[in-house]
Amino acid sequence: MRRSSTLVLLIGLVLVAAPVLAGGADCQKKAAQASHKCEMSAEECQKWMAEAKTRPWLGVDLDIDKAAATLTVIRVVPNSPAERAGFRAGDQLVAMNGVPYGEESKDQLAAIKKSLKFGDTVTYTVRRAGAEERLAATLTHMPESVYVAMVEEHKKEHTEIASR
Repeated sequence: MRRSSTLVLLIGLVLVAAPVLAGGADCQKKAAQASHKCEMSAEECQKWMAEAKTRPWLGVDLDIDKAAATLTVIRVVPNSPAERAGFRAGDQLVAMNGVPYGEESKDQLAAIKKSLKFGDTVTYTVRRAGAEERLAATLTHMPESVYVAMVEEHKKEHTEIASR
């Protein structure tokens, strides 16, 4: 089964890796996907959104396919560290700082995520058109305009869920 997710957060390996990549979390990524609704409570999302301002940001929206254990870039935020590094929609994320995405490296990826700071440069290995390529991105703060749009979109999503 396919699960979609912008910028945001983590259940199992893929959900642990997504925030590391996007600098966002499940909420942000899920809000970007109209076909998928956030599974967190409004309180959990509110807490995550408040913390989003304190986490380094890459600027990609990801499609998470748990069955295939893949993370695919579906959108690169304009003027983001990801855009400056050369990320493109369709890139499949293979590794971060040499650590491959997979169940066996879940703890390593979580440790990397926890250690990231604004201004850190992270090297991502992506698969593009069948070949692997390395992209170096310097993580920054999420711009206020991106943050506000993410929060507003997610509030709408929770309002729709609550009204059902």
